[in-house]
Amino acid sequence: MTTTPIAAPSADDSGPDAVERAINDSGVWLARADTHYERARTLAEKPETVIRARLELDLALYARDRHEDLRDLAHRLARTAPRPAFGTPTSSH
Repeated sequence: MTTTPIAAPSADDSGPDAVERAINDSGVWLARADTHYERARTLAEKPETVIRARLELDLALYARDRHEDLRDLAHRLARTAPRPAFGTPTSSH
């Protein structure tokens, strides 16, 4: 199975783009977790593929943990992202 690596967010990431990236990456990891859970469920039905099912379950748990980490990061970034002030003049006219 080939997966596309997702870059770990750096401590310097901030602002709306970083929040959006974290949310998108979180969704990717959640989808991966669902895929691995489904594979594990299917493989666990046959005695000869139980070991592979356990590996898929481990991968699903890892993907879920990554999803939760990125979701939490998105929440933290959203709370600390600078917001434009209302009533701030955009020109000197």
